Amino acid sequence: MNLSEIPTGNAFRLSGTQLCLVIGAPMIWLVLWLALLGMYPLDSTVTPNLLIHGSSLLLVVLLVKKFTNQIKNPLLLKAPDWTWVLIAVAVAVLYWGFDHWMMHELWQIDSSVAIKTWQSNNMDYLPLSVLISTVLLAPAFEEILFRGVVFNQLNMRLNSVIAASFSAGFFALIHWSWPAFISLFFAGLLYAWLLARAKSLWIPMLAHVVHNLMTYLVFIGQ
Repeated sequence: MNLSEIPTGNAFRLSGTQLCLVIGAPMIWLVLWLALLGMYPLDSTVTPNLLIHGSSLLLVVLLVKKFTNQIKNPLLLKAPDWTWVLIAVAVAVLYWGFDHWMMHELWQIDSSVAIKTWQSNNMDYLPLSVLISTVLLAPAFEEILFRGVVFNQLNMRLNSVIAASFSAGFFALIHWSWPAFISLFFAGLLYAWLLARAKSLWIPMLAHVVHNLMTYLVFIGQ
């Protein structure tokens, strides 16, 4: 797996301080939001995650814009080859199946509990707002931060496999879930590989969207 082929130039290399700010600011923002919502729940039919994910995504993009004066090139937001679009969908479907096999067969996890908890947490919100937040905004935010920023920037400084492992580890950690951490870690490696091969962040983002969409459909269909 040759990840070093990604066309990242020194013109878009963030300093150590800038990189810490781009990573740390949205993390702090997320923690503050969760703390505030814990103390002052919003009485709304729109899921708070829509605002949380949307504002976090905007914060990362604005910081990248501030430090590099660009958005598309530093994040590799380039038009992908259509072959990789099909590959991204196929990879997402296959990994989703493998993921669920691991959960049910390997670790013997009863997903009905997680499904009921998710439904209880989201039943009062407009389904469209939950769909947009879960299937579109969350993958966009996570891919821009963990692959577009963390992986790309670490790939300029470290061995590419180590860079992919760090970005996958950060990605898995923010979900605070075990043993799903293992599945999320390998998903992060897979998304980094897709970025390296397709040379477009749209490809891992698409795979992430498809994976979340399939999970969403299962959760609302139970």
